[in-house]
Amino acid sequence: MATKLDRELRSVALKERARAGAKTGVAPDGPCDPLPRHVAGWVNPWASWEEFVTLLQQPMGISDSRDGPPESHGTNSQEGFVLTGLHACGDLSATLLRHFARCPQAVAITSVACCYMKLTTLSNPAPPGLQAPPLPRPGGGDCAEGAGPVFGYPMSSWVQGLPGHELSCKAREAACHALESYTERLRGGSGELQSHCYRAVLETLVRRAQPSLKRAGIQTIKKAHLLSFAEYARLGLQRLELPTDWPLDWVPSLEALLAQQGRVVAYFCLVLLLAPAVESLVLLDRMLYLSQEGLDCELLPLFSPSLSPRNLVLVAVKAQQTNGASRTALGRPSSLPGSGSGSPR
Repeated sequence: MATKLDRELRSVALKERARAGAKTGVAPDGPCDPLPRHVAGWVNPWASWEEFVTLLQQPMGISDSRDGPPESHGTNSQEGFVLTGLHACGDLSATLLRHFARCPQAVAITSVACCYMKLTTLSNPAPPGLQAPPLPRPGGGDCAEGAGPVFGYPMSSWVQGLPGHELSCKAREAACHALESYTERLRGGSGELQSHCYRAVLETLVRRAQPSLKRAGIQTIKKAHLLSFAEYARLGLQRLELPTDWPLDWVPSLEALLAQQGRVVAYFCLVLLLAPAVESLVLLDRMLYLSQEGLDCELLPLFSPSLSPRNLVLVAVKAQQTNGASRTALGRPSSLPGSGSGSPR
């Protein structure tokens, strides 16, 4: 699928080049860039950066024979590259930042994170929804470079020493929600607000029947507000792999629970008011980590959060030595990596 989309994008680019050439009377200069090579693999949070680079350079990448064989680089290649994480889930964002800080070939990174509730922490090393690695965790959780346990949060030594820095899974989950879109629903009196009450009621009933399912993790059901609760419950139970013929009519408190929609909405509003503070702490922790590694970085809002709640991108560029002065692509003087004088913005 990735190669198919690449081919379609290149086709559009060729048409645009031809159209621009027809207007200016100047023929396009040179051939179009070759398609990228795709590599599917597990990014191990506990592996060294050398193993990560080897993964990127493995010869089993997905390619299209019509575009010729992909260019191959050896594991000792000194060619620089840029790391980009777009909605890199959970620990993947933190892992990419660590590899960037340690890998000499990684010259820059742009990181857009998501799924903060899947971050590993000291108190919760296996959060709900975390996909198990294909191989056993090496060394009991110690990183390959012997720096101690590796967790997705916190990353920086400063936040690690901050009293009360711990964030519950519920708090980190709240940081993923979209405050702006929910505000629009409140203003418009959207019927979609009912879906939050449906989920809360079903999770309550599931916990009563299955106490071990403390966090059922019912996935989003499309157009839930157009369904009866019985229909919603059937779809939700199916996703939880529970019997879908569970009789709901015998639950004496069902109607009373469904009548609590106003309280559920009020609770969710209070949660969303705290969400930006939680996300800010997670992202500032990452900036502090890069800073303690001597790397200059910025946190930039790329677009309105009404388009997507994950509109903040963390950008870092390693300094390049030029004529005795160190300068980054962020456009200002910077210290050399390792000097520790960088600061988050």
